[in-house]
This record gives sequence, structure tokens and C-alpha cells, in this order.
Amino acid sequence: MKPAVHLTDYAFYYTGSHNLNLQFTYLVDGVKKYKTITVPQNVPGRIALDKALDNVVNVSIYNTSGVAKGTYLVKELNVYGVLQTEVPVETPALTPTPEPTPEPTIEPTPTVTPSPTPEQATGNRAILVVTMTNGLEKEFDLPMSEVNTFLNWYDTASGSTRYGIDKHDNNKGPFTSRKDYVIFDKILTFSVDEYSAK
Repeated sequence: MKPAVHLTDYAFYYTGSHNLNLQFTYLVDGVKKYKTITVPQNVPGRIALDKALDNVVNVSIYNTSGVAKGTYLVKELNVYGVLQTEVPVETPALTPTPEPTPEPTIEPTPTVTPSPTPEQATGNRAILVVTMTNGLEKEFDLPMSEVNTFLNWYDTASGSTRYGIDKHDNNKGPFTSRKDYVIFDKILTFSVDEYSAK
């Protein structure tokens, strides 16, 4: 079964021919339920749900305007909440049958094996803080090589209007890769604070 999310907020920023709907699919006692929200165009930023939803398993975008065709440009789609995990149901243990007490044996004292320390980042790094035009701040801890790649994209952003920033291990979850995309004309300012990790 796919993991479920306790959903509290969303961000859906787009332009197009008509307003679009967001539909959240969630489970109540294993039965699918749906909550639909019509989101107007050109509304950037994070929006809180009127009531948080538990066990959300899917988010869909659709158009109910009755127009079969239309052009839309989705600039941001984010959902915010807490990942929920299934709690396994414990099966009761059988009542053990008493057995005769065995003769005690001397066991060696166990040696404690230290757990490995997680690998720490080294080298020249920086905290990149990107402030969007709606006031939202995005912060990333990156190697200087990736910060320089971002700066080069920003200085020459004549081709691609969006840029994906790798989140690395900053956010945990069941993902093989996570990127946060920023839109060129939605960036108000950014700062780079360099440091050296040893």
C-alpha cells in the first residue's frame, strides 16, 4: 500500500484558459473519499486547507469548465504535511508451554560495536537562500560547485525559465531524488553564505 500523508497546506500557481481544480483522494477506514478545491489562476504562495486531511494518497488536477481544450502553464504545485506510516497490527502471542529449566551456561560478555557516524559534508559549501516575489524563502545547504551552477543559470537565464535545486539529504522521505524548482521571474533576491566544512 502506498504511504499516506496528513495534509495541511498546498501551493498551486498556474496560468491558463480557465480555473483548474485540485482533487485530494484520502482514505477513511480503507474507503476512498475525495475533496475538491477550485483554485483561481495567478495565486502564488502557500494556502492552508480549511481542515487538515488524514491519509491522503493522491492529488489530481482537472478542468471542469466544459471546455475540451485549453492551454495551462503550471508554475508551482506543492503539498505540505506529514508522512504517515501504517502501524502493523500485532498478533497475540500464544501462551508458552512451560519447559524444564535448562542448566545455566556461561556466556561471554558481548562487545558493543559502535554505530557508524553518518558521512559529513566536507569542502567549500554555502547556504543559498532564495526569496521569491511572494515573500516565500527557500534555503539550501549546497556545495559551492552547485551554487556556482545556479549563479551561472541566473546570469544567463535566457533559455530555461526554471531551475531545479537538489535537496540532497536536507529532507527525508521514501524518495530516490528530490528537487525544488524555482522560477526565474518569481525570484526577488537571493543570498550566498559561504563556509568551509572540515
